[in-house]
Amino acid sequence: MRNLISLLLALCLSCLVSAQTVYRSVDKDGNIVFSDTPTEGAEEIILQEVPTIKSTSAPLTSQPDQTKEAEVITYASLNITSPANDEAIRENSGNVDILVELKPDLMAGHKLTLYLDGKEFADSITPSFNLTNLDRGTHQLRVAVRDADGKILLSSPSVIFHLQRAAVIRPQSPPATN
Repeated sequence: MRNLISLLLALCLSCLVSAQTVYRSVDKDGNIVFSDTPTEGAEEIILQEVPTIKSTSAPLTSQPDQTKEAEVITYASLNITSPANDEAIRENSGNVDILVELKPDLMAGHKLTLYLDGKEFADSITPSFNLTNLDRGTHQLRVAVRDADGKILLSSPSVIFHLQRAAVIRPQSPPATN
């Protein structure tokens, strides 16, 4: 019931742009009715003008300023400094430290993404990664700088390295002779 009254009131008040006088009455079912035409027993409601604020057009920021800011957010270089390309690493535990050189330093909201063997592997805001328990063999690395939206801004050249781990192959014991 309240919703109906509120709806009627809203509809009547929306028509106030053209109507200056509103009448309030109660119908035979006890519902409050608002109208712009007088009915028997209706009371006149005096409406006050709704205060409004005129819009002022604020100067819009120009696109060149935003372009200049985007130009400032550029990186000069991104390289993997360790391991070196085609380096052989002997590490029986399979742990490899990856060091990255980025000029200028990583900017706020950006992150470094490490790709190992062509697949996204890890994200960091520091210029280093630590790979643990990596399988022996040849691996490919690449690092990319991503902005807050995930867009790649710069990617490093790929680096290939060879991880050498000791294999545990137990020699078979000779057959027992009797």
